[in-house]
Amino acid sequence: MSTDKENAELRLRLARMEGIIKSMTAETTPQERDELASAQSRADSVAAMYGDRAPAPIPGEKPVDYRKRLLAKFQRHSPAYNGVKFDAFDPATLGLVEERVYADAMTTARTSNDAQPGILIPVTKRDQAGREITTFHGDVGAFLAPFQPTHGQVVRLRDRGVN
Repeated sequence: MSTDKENAELRLRLARMEGIIKSMTAETTPQERDELASAQSRADSVAAMYGDRAPAPIPGEKPVDYRKRLLAKFQRHSPAYNGVKFDAFDPATLGLVEERVYADAMTTARTSNDAQPGILIPVTKRDQAGREITTFHGDVGAFLAPFQPTHGQVVRLRDRGVN
């Protein structure tokens, strides 16, 4: 009797594992692929303001789950959603939350004084006339470092023939 019970449990575990493997190896539909790319692109633009990149989707990951994972990376910058669990959010609600969290993260990146030393991050935007305008955020010392002397500064050169 115990071997029958053991075999039944093993069959259940095997069926679960096969389901996981099947979901990971299933081909992504073109619509899901577009949704994943769109979510990554959006999060990547916010991550770039922190000198980082958005992680790629995990094989078999659904677009909604991927969006939740990306959102969790930036939620600490949003006072309204810091510490909130996104597990139960439906796609429509998640879209509204994304707007707020990404906007808060971008605002924090622009106004934060705790920039990583040596990193200056360019942010390029287009104005109404189509011109590209680049602003830089981060450590101003990264820009000034090449212009600062590394050793003692030469004040004057003296010619031996002149007093």
